[in-house]
Amino acid sequence: VGTLRLATLPTFGSKWLLPRLHAFYSAHPGMLVHIHSRIEAINFDTSEIDAAIGVATHDLPGLVCHRLHAEELVVILPPEAKVDGHWNPQRMSEEVLLNVANNPHAWGEWFSHHALPHRTMRLGPSFELTSHLIQAVRAGIGIGLVPRILVQEELASGELFSPGTPFASQRSYYLIYSPRNEALPS
Repeated sequence: VGTLRLATLPTFGSKWLLPRLHAFYSAHPGMLVHIHSRIEAINFDTSEIDAAIGVATHDLPGLVCHRLHAEELVVILPPEAKVDGHWNPQRMSEEVLLNVANNPHAWGEWFSHHALPHRTMRLGPSFELTSHLIQAVRAGIGIGLVPRILVQEELASGELFSPGTPFASQRSYYLIYSPRNEALPS
């Protein structure tokens, strides 16, 4: 029996964590997990949060970090783009590029990966939440570059279209907590 106060990125929480929580409860009866949406970094010394799921490029000094998932990014377009012809990196680079505020260098990495000149980037609006960026793509505002695990259902159902292969990001998702919380039963 125990309680865990877990902070997580909002879209990651709803798309990845919550669908898996039932299996966690089945494996750990009596455990309670309280989910707190957080975008900013957690200070475990001043917060009542026990652990957090966040994204980083490496282990964070002074914290216990368990890597959960390597981030793979996919370009997403509205479904009608699928019938619009041949999508290649050059053509995608000519579109308005939407991005998520906590990953401002994603399009730069994508352009470098595809040997495209950065000066041609047409950066559009930035969004705090990945879910808002996804809705903006659906609304035809531009194209997005998002973690594949956050749009798998939409891609499978045809709600979104991805014309390329996943692109390995430098980032990963981690379960992070203070060493003092290591002994907590939860």
